[in-house]
Amino acid sequence: MKSVNDCKIEESGFKSKFNVTENGKTFCLESNKNFYCNVVSIDKCVFDKSDLRRCDYLLLIPSKHETVKQFATSKAIYVELKGDDVKSACEQLYNAIDKTKAQILNFEIEAKVIGTKNFHPNLQGNEYLRKVKKLIGKEIDFHKVHKANRFTHIETI
Repeated sequence: MKSVNDCKIEESGFKSKFNVTENGKTFCLESNKNFYCNVVSIDKCVFDKSDLRRCDYLLLIPSKHETVKQFATSKAIYVELKGDDVKSACEQLYNAIDKTKAQILNFEIEAKVIGTKNFHPNLQGNEYLRKVKKLIGKEIDFHKVHKANRFTHIETI
């Protein structure tokens, strides 16, 4: 496993919109003003060549970058782009957060699952859902995307 800091940043800079895409599904993070963000591939870098199930991306949004103050708190958003296997998405998020959380201190952590198909997050009793909630102190956000919107979920910060 590589450190988050040792991974090549997939995308970085001051922009009003950042997209992550996998298998036709997209998570879009946008704002009405430019903000700084680093996009790290969890799946293809941090855990490359690992058998451990893990999520797809980590978006790191610092509260300030150099001399620019952006937000009240720094955010770390873990994203899993999924078809319909929501139970394994929870496991993937847990593994990624559990193994990397200590590397991103002082970041408020969020976990997102973007799904398609028969996406019904009925997860009563799911141990990984409970474990993620315990790690980050909040629920996982589940979003279903449709072909009509090109399988894209847009979130505004």
